[in-house]
Amino acid sequence: MVRNQQCEDLTSRRNAVPNWRIRIKQTRLVSQWAQKHFDFKPDLKAKCELTRILLGSQLSELGTPILSSIVQDCPPSKIVPLLVQSHKRADFQNTSPVLNSVIECYCGKQMFFQSLEVYQIAKQYGVVLSVDTCNILLNLLGDKNELRLAWCFYASTIRNGISANQSTWPVIARILYKDGSFERVSRILDMGIYNPEMFDLMIDGYSKRGDFGAAFGYLNEMCSKSIEPSFSTYSSLLDGACRYQDQEVIENVMSSMVEKGHIPEPLLVSDYDLIILKLCDVVKTFAMDLFSKRAFDEKIELEHATYRSMLRALLSVEGRVVDAIELYNILREKNTSLNQSCYYEFVTVLCKQNPSREVSNLLLDIIRGGFIAESKELSKYTSKQCAEGRWREGEELLNAILNQGCLLDSLTCGSFVKRFCSMDKLIKRLSCTIS
Repeated sequence: MVRNQQCEDLTSRRNAVPNWRIRIKQTRLVSQWAQKHFDFKPDLKAKCELTRILLGSQLSELGTPILSSIVQDCPPSKIVPLLVQSHKRADFQNTSPVLNSVIECYCGKQMFFQSLEVYQIAKQYGVVLSVDTCNILLNLLGDKNELRLAWCFYASTIRNGISANQSTWPVIARILYKDGSFERVSRILDMGIYNPEMFDLMIDGYSKRGDFGAAFGYLNEMCSKSIEPSFSTYSSLLDGACRYQDQEVIENVMSSMVEKGHIPEPLLVSDYDLIILKLCDVVKTFAMDLFSKRAFDEKIELEHATYRSMLRALLSVEGRVVDAIELYNILREKNTSLNQSCYYEFVTVLCKQNPSREVSNLLLDIIRGGFIAESKELSKYTSKQCAEGRWREGEELLNAILNQGCLLDSLTCGSFVKRFCSMDKLIKRLSCTIS
């Protein structure tokens, strides 16, 4: 009988946590009901307390939506103290899952400055964040090309005793690659940390440089580690070979891609679209050109969606604006429509160019067609026109923008106002002189 009683006590203890979690869920439902029927509006402190309880109880499916609404409206300096103030300093480690969620929520909204602020506040409170959360923030900084911030943040995590894990090294490798130091990725490989992405970065870096001996060396090492090269791996080699017009390497890589099943043999009409789209996805524009030219030579008409992907790929690569403009003109001749995001990318790239008649005509054509990009980008371009004395082109662009019911920024508009006023005075003086 005593044994049965002990079993019942043990069972009740095991069920205590689930019952507690059920009560938390019920409390959340009551709160939602009160907000709906009695216009109950919890203040920031109450929302933070509820979020802390839910996230601390591993009820992220309930806590995350509340947290998302909080971080959208309030800065970290207001949120974090409310999330940790109910804890004693000795118990701050229990706050780590909550602050991890806060940083991940900010990262999900691409708000890396706010994520860094939460990290700094967490350090002040003595809260040690998880390495996975730090990896998410480090990866976001790399994606946003905030490389200096990324290195500073990584150094800070090391100083605070947050050790890297297997997921950290690919992030570090990507940042090294973007920072122009892809050779240093080899040091990670020398540590015995083998990852397909790291080999891909090394192969891509050497292929872009035209050092195919080193690129094939890492390809062979990759295979020796039983890591299967992907379509992206071979595409890097093919792209580099096309860039430097190395026919021997092109033939070798194409043969390997056929052997591995990445390229069908023989190529059917529909295969060209599929291959070009895959090359666009990995942004290998020189290899993309190879297949598009072959399709043209064989009089194969590509799908409109393929042309749109080609344009976006060219726009994402530095130094290929002229090719992007050439392709856009082809699309215009084919009456191929572009979606809003594609137009936006094209206009953004055009506005970064030095003013010219060709670029101005393209912008006029797009604006008169009914698409208006952000006034910030157009204002920058028009300001450059004004600074170079290209007033007639600038006025044409201004009129086209005004006809679409939009405005440039105040500084650019001010330049035109001064111009018009000075011209008006000149006309008056000339008319007085003539009379």
